[in-house]
Amino acid sequence: MVTRLLQQQNLPQTGEQELESLVLKLSVLKDFL
Repeated sequence: MVTRLLQQQNLPQTGEQELESLVLKLSVLKDFL
């Protein structure tokens, strides 16, 4: 998913991990909503 896309792009592990965590949290919230 998002992790695979980030790994394929070989982005620096700085703010990308934070964005990834936010996206995962948003997806979980959407599931509850």
